[in-house]
Amino acid sequence: MDNKITRSRLSDLLSYEWIAMLVVAIISIIVWELGYSMGAVRLTAGQEFKYYYDSTIMVEDDAQFKSKLLSYNTFSYDVLKLSTEALSEENYFLGDRLSIQEGDAIFTDILGIDEFDEQTQKPKVVRAKSMIDASYKYHIGSLDQMVYDAKIYLTKNFFVDGVYESQIKDIVEVAEEQKGQLPMLKDLLKSGNTDSEKILNSIDDNKVEKMFLKRNKDDNRFRKQSAVKQGIMAEKARIVKLFENVLYFENFIQNNADALFEYTMYGQTMSFEPNSDQVKAHENAKQKNLNRFGKETEIYGIKIGQLKHGGEASKVMGLENPKDPNKVVDGIVLLTFDFIKYQPDLQFESLSFVCSTIRAFSGE
Repeated sequence: MDNKITRSRLSDLLSYEWIAMLVVAIISIIVWELGYSMGAVRLTAGQEFKYYYDSTIMVEDDAQFKSKLLSYNTFSYDVLKLSTEALSEENYFLGDRLSIQEGDAIFTDILGIDEFDEQTQKPKVVRAKSMIDASYKYHIGSLDQMVYDAKIYLTKNFFVDGVYESQIKDIVEVAEEQKGQLPMLKDLLKSGNTDSEKILNSIDDNKVEKMFLKRNKDDNRFRKQSAVKQGIMAEKARIVKLFENVLYFENFIQNNADALFEYTMYGQTMSFEPNSDQVKAHENAKQKNLNRFGKETEIYGIKIGQLKHGGEASKVMGLENPKDPNKVVDGIVLLTFDFIKYQPDLQFESLSFVCSTIRAFSGE
């Protein structure tokens, strides 16, 4: 049989069979796309950690800061992507991003705090306070509440039997407005010679495995038994890291009051719009804080410039402050977003981010 390719035969093929070839090509593309989509790991809320630089802060380069985050092993195995975004006044899409839980932390400012406007004779508007008061849009969470939630999360899900039931349960299972103060984590740990030993003695490995299997039952990364075994070890490391971060942060706030940005929600809004609803909301916030934290305010952020080497942020992050170029990091605070409803396990990666940031600018 003569199978030689000639110009006429090629012309006939292209004339009569080009449609079939086009269909085959399209089908091949679709098959490859489906295969890639089905095999790829789909990120859930929390698996991408994203932090922002607010539009009041100019960032030249934060590569060194990212390097520090990685050197501290900040994130657990379940954070699959780390990203950042510098916001601008012209394209300020933060509210839109947060409407789909795309964000975990933000560097913004508290410039003007404790100052009065000479014209209005009212306190100056502080950007961080405005964001906290607009909770429906920006979802800023307090660090006091994050630690509070973390202790419930740890004792309820991973502690050896008896700790949650005897020391936590009665506090958290009463009416919301009556929730009481929780013991410090160090007072809940089992005995041991070191903090590491106390943490390991407090963790129930069976509960860790149970939680891992529950959270990752549909995750393509853990189809093989060998991968599951490694995953359980990584899950335990995640829990140990959270123990360490809570202990670290509770110790930090006891010894670094100057570095804490504390505020009562709606305080600023009430000072400009003192209607009955705002006054009531502010008073309710104060009462909740008294019940839960033993004080009227909450810790919302960390003042970078007040850390031991906070001034080095201008070198590490390449930061500038357009409102006050002579005081590069004065007034810059780190805030976190509260999306625990959508990421009940990975919300606490934000606490790890806060702790690593503190370490980075405290010379640790």
